[in-house]
Amino acid sequence: MEMNSKFPLNWHYRCEGNNNIIFTDDNSLYILRVPKVSKHHHRNKEQFRPPSTCQQDDPNDCVLKENDFMEQLVYPILKGVSVHHRFHLIKISDDLRTMLGRSLCERSRMADTGFGIVMPNYCIAPLLSHMRPIPATSACQPPVICVELRPKSCYLPSVSGNKCCYFCMTRLYAHKKSGKPQTDYCPFDLYSGSPARIKRALRQLIAFPQRYFSLSVNDRLVFSRGSCRGERDENEQEFAKIIGKTLDGKGADAFLNMVCSALTLPVCTRNHGSHPTQPHCRVPDHPTTAECDVRRGDYGRSILGLMHSIQRKRNVPLDEVLKINQEIRRSNEILTEQTMNICEKKILKDFQLARMFNCCSLIISFRRKSSESSENQRRSSSSEDFEVSDGEGSSYNVSIALIDLYKDDSPEKVVRFCRREQQVVDHYRNSSV
Repeated sequence: MEMNSKFPLNWHYRCEGNNNIIFTDDNSLYILRVPKVSKHHHRNKEQFRPPSTCQQDDPNDCVLKENDFMEQLVYPILKGVSVHHRFHLIKISDDLRTMLGRSLCERSRMADTGFGIVMPNYCIAPLLSHMRPIPATSACQPPVICVELRPKSCYLPSVSGNKCCYFCMTRLYAHKKSGKPQTDYCPFDLYSGSPARIKRALRQLIAFPQRYFSLSVNDRLVFSRGSCRGERDENEQEFAKIIGKTLDGKGADAFLNMVCSALTLPVCTRNHGSHPTQPHCRVPDHPTTAECDVRRGDYGRSILGLMHSIQRKRNVPLDEVLKINQEIRRSNEILTEQTMNICEKKILKDFQLARMFNCCSLIISFRRKSSESSENQRRSSSSEDFEVSDGEGSSYNVSIALIDLYKDDSPEKVVRFCRREQQVVDHYRNSSV
């Protein structure tokens, strides 16, 4: 456990998601994440205890459970992988809780926990933290450009006959339920290892990003679903304008080259297997996505190869998962070697890991190398930093990070997740008849 003194003393409210409140320091180089109270619990004040009564060593503390999961299951998998992913556990003292509460004002309430999670702001910190003063807002310094992706997975439910991944099923289901357009993105394109198909996947995300794509410059969000109000062509044009201003007049193709190169970098020390061979589930292949375009050499050592190998563990029968989950609910016992056999433990572990790597986010940050600072950047870069080209004469330092590698794996959550998946699968089955 890390001591609070190693991290910033001043924290400010930054934003919040469905489950967490995010705070940042004065330089925005660190992120403090604290669980938030759900709207349902917010209305029921009996669910809360005063801060002074928080049990900081409670084994059921949601933050401690996340930390244990990462330490036991995720960190061992990512050992030897040159991507940023670690966070630090800190105690939330009464003084810190009071400071955070003042920053929140009338916003959401923090959950009843004695701990928080601190991590570098992976959007900018890996490429700026060695520089003083922090140059993120300096007009004379190259900006840090960050893309955040939620790649999802190529999981194929058996009902599809290997013709449609679960993600594309969810888009068909969402369109049917809401009548609203959905992204054309298919994970099989991104994970293919083919530059042409990867770029097609990125273009489809740019055209209709939803929750799966966003872009920030110097830690300022400049392109996301919230800023996309037009049709697909209009969104692509707006994105091209942003890239043109950021990359000194270069087009979106230069940026796609950078992201594609980053996704296929050999960040792993060992090979994690081959790429999936299935075509796009909903869009016919274009001649430029021919199989000869696939980069076969280092795919297994790329971040895509690693994520795909873990997501393949998701091919566990849903009824098996529910059966084991039901046994846990009935016994109301913690998962230990005494309560479950080795086979059952492996099934549940594979399901949990695959689900985490399906829901996680991938953060890729770039900063153009200038001739004056190349030597300094080279000396100060870490083992998780690489270099890519935009294909138009410029080189960039690149940093890759994985975040959001944990989901509540309680029996109740597993049941809810499985029910939702069954609804999507049933819709696909009925619509295919």
